[in-house]
Formats: sequence, C-alpha cells, structure tokens
Amino acid sequence: MKTKAKSIGLILTLAFLSLLAAINAVLFNVAFPNISRDLHLASSQVSWIAIGYSMVVAIGSIIYGKLANAISLRKPFLSGISLFILGSLLGFSKHDSLGIIILARMLQASGGSAFITLAIVSVRLMTEPPKRPLAFSFISVEISLAIGLGPLIAGALISRFSWPIFAG
Repeated sequence: MKTKAKSIGLILTLAFLSLLAAINAVLFNVAFPNISRDLHLASSQVSWIAIGYSMVVAIGSIIYGKLANAISLRKPFLSGISLFILGSLLGFSKHDSLGIIILARMLQASGGSAFITLAIVSVRLMTEPPKRPLAFSFISVEISLAIGLGPLIAGALISRFSWPIFAG
C-alpha cells in the first residue's frame, strides 16, 4: 500500500512540476505588448525574452537528460528547482530592465527544462512497466493543459494586475 501511495505521489509531483514548466513557458508571451510599452522597447527587442527561454530549454533538456543517466535524479531535480526559484525571484525583483528580464527567464528556463526532462526519465526509471503508459499520459495531459490554458490565465491576470506579476 505504501508503494502505491508513493507511486501516485511521485506521478502527481512530476506532473505538477511539468505543468509549472510548461505554463511558465507561455504565460509571459501574453505580456509582450505591455512590456514593450512600459519599457519603451521595440517588439523585436522584447521577443528576445521568448528566444532566450526557448534556447535554454532546448539546451537544458539535453544536459539534464545526460545528467540523469550519469548521476542520481535528485541532484539535477534540486538544481532545477533552485534555478527556477532564483530566476523567479530575480525577475520579480528587477523587472525594469530587459537584460535582467531575459537573464531571469533564462534561469527559469534552465530550471524548468529539468522538470519536464527529468519527469519523463523518472517515470521510466521509477514506475512499474504496466503503469508507465498511464503516468506518461498524465504528464503529457498536464503539459498540454498548461500550454492551452496558460495564455488564458495570463490574460486574466494581466487585465486584473500588471505584467510584472509574470516577471517572477
């Protein structure tokens, strides 16, 4: 019974981290026009926020995948969580400079890329073979929901508050 509860807890945790990483990837994009206006930047400059994030996620996924094969999963997960939190804190506290916003988003991306990559690796390594398809499906659904609902959530939050809420 304990093993089943641990397995469910693991899948829920991995799904939540994957959801967080995926929703973080799309939330900020809705705020680009506001960022451009508030910081007096061209839209081509603001687009570097998304470009930087995407590049780091792509590179981070490869690195975390290799790390997961070389060392335990715990250290890369903790590093990812730490980088994600550091980027969030930096972005929330210093959102008046495009360079800082890009740096903060890249730190978030370096942490967020760990979540999805290591979630998939964790399911493969720590879930019984008959339960893997369900676990993979659950994580995939979470990611799809995040990508679909992220812009809706962002729009609602921006209309109620302001874009710096996403900087962190």
